[in-house]
Amino acid sequence: DEFRENNNNNSGLQFVPSSSSANPMDPNNGHHLPRQPHSSYSMADEDSIEQLSWIRQKCGEVVDDEKFQMFILLLIATNSIMIGVGTFPLIKENPGLERIFEIIDLVVLIIFTMESIIQFVFNGFRRFFRDGWLVFDLAIVVISWISVEIEELRSLRVFRALRFVTQVSLLRNVVVALFSIVPAITAIFTLLLLIFYIFAVMFTTLFKDMHAEGHTDADYFGRLDYTLFTLFQLLCLDEWSGIAYEVAEVYYWSWAIFIAFVVMSAFVVVNLLIAVICDALQILRVAEEQMLEEKLYGQEPTEQNQEIMGDEVMDQQTLSNERLRRKVIEMQQMIDAMQISQENMARTIQYLSLALYADRKPDELVSIRETGSEDAANR
Repeated sequence: DEFRENNNNNSGLQFVPSSSSANPMDPNNGHHLPRQPHSSYSMADEDSIEQLSWIRQKCGEVVDDEKFQMFILLLIATNSIMIGVGTFPLIKENPGLERIFEIIDLVVLIIFTMESIIQFVFNGFRRFFRDGWLVFDLAIVVISWISVEIEELRSLRVFRALRFVTQVSLLRNVVVALFSIVPAITAIFTLLLLIFYIFAVMFTTLFKDMHAEGHTDADYFGRLDYTLFTLFQLLCLDEWSGIAYEVAEVYYWSWAIFIAFVVMSAFVVVNLLIAVICDALQILRVAEEQMLEEKLYGQEPTEQNQEIMGDEVMDQQTLSNERLRRKVIEMQQMIDAMQISQENMARTIQYLSLALYADRKPDELVSIRETGSEDAANR
């Protein structure tokens, strides 16, 4: 025991005496192993996690700043205008101005790249690639860098203007509405293709020989592919009356077929498509209002609203809730600090008020001041 005690004093490890008959491999034999010191790697990991959290918080403050978002929006607008202005001969024929435009374009591209990096650091790998808008911005940046390296693809720089969609909430709502009604749009386009095919076969069968006989200026209905192109021209209402008059000079009853096709395709189907889009926008607006009310009352979003808004919008709502919670915590800390400052000021005023009375003893004033100092230190 004395030998063990001396070893314990030298090594800093503590052992409890045990019997010689105990099994050294048994954890319950009264033989306690020395407590291992904390690993330096775990402390380093904790410091790394804290630094990473601090970096992500700062990145979140940057991307959430309204001034930064407005700066990016103005940068997108300015860069889009410069890309258009750069196509004028005044810029193309002046190597100096063209070089300035290229330098500015490269600086803007670097800023957009840094923004994507900040978004990636703040959101993390999984959340970043689950957000379709962030992935879209990253794709635009990658395409822009490719266009810088390849001269033939410089025209792809104009796709940066599409970033207006990711920055303006109204445009995002329109895109979300369009994606939410893809099945309905697919059904409408299928109906339109069916109408096209039926009338294309009908027009080709009835009027395929009109150009060969010299009744029309162009071969509108000589083959099925020609007829499909002509029907698309009728759908756009591009000089459809001139084509109808040329055919009606030979076949007077042809006006009924032309009017039937124009009414069914240009008026009914296209207006049906517009009605579906407007209905989707209205549903999206109602879902946003309901989710805002649920957020104000502290309720969880319903499954119906989650399905309408989609996973991307729900992720944005989750992010906004986290940012709001962080701001509330910061405001609470500021309020606590202001309350402590007000209490200290109240004690100071009390001390000064008592100092005005000549009959007060100095010991009483000192005790009041020391009490206030102790309370402030405890806080």
